[in-house]
Parts: sequence; C-alpha cells; structure tokens
Amino acid sequence: MYQCIKYVVLSVLFLSLAGCAGFRAGQLPEVQGWPPQAENKESVSYAVTGGANINGTDVVVQEAALGNWKNLVEQSIRESGLFSEVSEGAAKADVQIDIEILNNGEFIAPLAFLSGFTFGVIPSFATDTFIVKATFKNLDGAVIGVVEKQEAVNTWIHLLLLPLTPFKFPGAEVESVVLDLNKAILLEAKELG
Repeated sequence: MYQCIKYVVLSVLFLSLAGCAGFRAGQLPEVQGWPPQAENKESVSYAVTGGANINGTDVVVQEAALGNWKNLVEQSIRESGLFSEVSEGAAKADVQIDIEILNNGEFIAPLAFLSGFTFGVIPSFATDTFIVKATFKNLDGAVIGVVEKQEAVNTWIHLLLLPLTPFKFPGAEVESVVLDLNKAILLEAKELG
C-alpha cells in the first residue's frame, strides 16, 4: 500500500511540472556596438508608459510589469554612456525621451486550458510582441526624432520542455527583449543625431 501511494504522489508531482520556454522571434537583429561611444554628453530625462493588448482586448498593465520596464529603460540609458545625467520624469534636461512600451499578446484559450488541464502533456503556446516607441524632444519640447522597434517572444508550454525551463524561462527572455529593444533604439537615435 505504501508503494502505491508513493508512486501516485510521485506521478502527480511529475505531471504537475510542466515546462515552459520562451524564444525570440528574431525580428530585432542582434544589438552590436554596445555601449556606444559619446563625445558630447547631454543630460536626459525619461518617462515610460505601458500598455497591453491580449487577443485584441486592451488590458491594464500590472504595476510590477511597468516598474520592471522602467528599470530596464533606465538600465539601458545608464549603460549607454551617452548622457551626463539621467533622471526620471519631467525633470529639466537637454533631451527628454518619452518611451511607450506595448505588449501585444496572443494565445489560444482552449489550447491553453487543455495544456493546463493535462499538466503540459498537450502543448500550447503564446506570443508576446513588444513594440517600443521612443520620442526624443529637445529642451524646448520640440520633437527631434521618433524611433520604434519591435520583437516577439514565443512561449511554449509542454511537459518535455521542463529541462529547458531554467535556461529559457519566458520572464527572463521578455526582460532581455525589452532591454535589447531599448538599446537598439538608443543606438539608432545616436546614428540619427
């Protein structure tokens, strides 16, 4: 009897460990030449707004996600070395960057339900397309440039993906994509002047 219970518990634990992995779609070329070199550094202030659309329905972005996006934007701006001073919000600066991040998510609800119901035996997938638009303004508030980039993360959920989960965790892949989108925007903006 003890052996039977042991096998049932181990089977339930095994089946509940459905794996998931996130993969880039490859729309954004690999970021090269990072960090860029700057001779004349100006001060910068930035503001980040975010939105999400899931299967065609606008949804409110969670504060945690928006906070994470803000941190990634600040990280890319600071790492770039292009600016003498970095501040968030409406602070007076030589350059103001308004960054809008939109997550367009798509998934098939019945397939996601079946995948969850079968603990990942039936696979499912979702796609999150991140569109980042940066509007650059001068000290007077005049628009001096707009740069937009996008990349998608395809998330697969399946029992056999469990070994990949620690290396391709979807959350880490999303952070990497948002960071690289911001880096690519800063590189293009530097090239445009």
